Amino acid sequence: MSFKRLVLEIATSIPTNEFTVEDVRKLCEPDFPTMKQSKLHSKVYKTMWALKKDGFLDCIASDLSPKSNIWSLTSSASTMHHKTDLVADSLKKIQEQGIQDLIDALKGKLSDFSAQLAILSSEIQQYHDLSKEFPKLSPKLKPIFQNAKQQAVIYQGRIQAIENTLNEIEQ
Repeated sequence: MSFKRLVLEIATSIPTNEFTVEDVRKLCEPDFPTMKQSKLHSKVYKTMWALKKDGFLDCIASDLSPKSNIWSLTSSASTMHHKTDLVADSLKKIQEQGIQDLIDALKGKLSDFSAQLAILSSEIQQYHDLSKEFPKLSPKLKPIFQNAKQQAVIYQGRIQAIENTLNEIEQ
């Protein structure tokens, strides 16, 4: 976010419609903890004048000093801020929908992999039963049995990865 945008965001967040450069500077301090107060004040002041030239701020000059000048948002700044909020809300809804679509897709994959794992588990059990029932087939069944076990391990890993991903997304 640009400094200009930050100052405008801070100005729109001030509950009263009137504020000073010092009010805005104090609200900027947490974002710039290492910057000297005088430099930050100067930067805020210059930015507020630029925003005044752009038509976003009005300034009522004080007789006492420029530090006492009263600043306020123009109607165009308020309108723009409202439109920005609407766009941000729309983007947030789109992002949430995108996340929900992702979750649905991952749950679909999880279901598919679980079904494949169940089939492989049954296949492994059947190879085991056949080798007990027909010991002479055991040498021929062993490579097929081992292959099915390896595939089952792969599906278990995929299932675990998707479950971990879903847990991260849902936190």
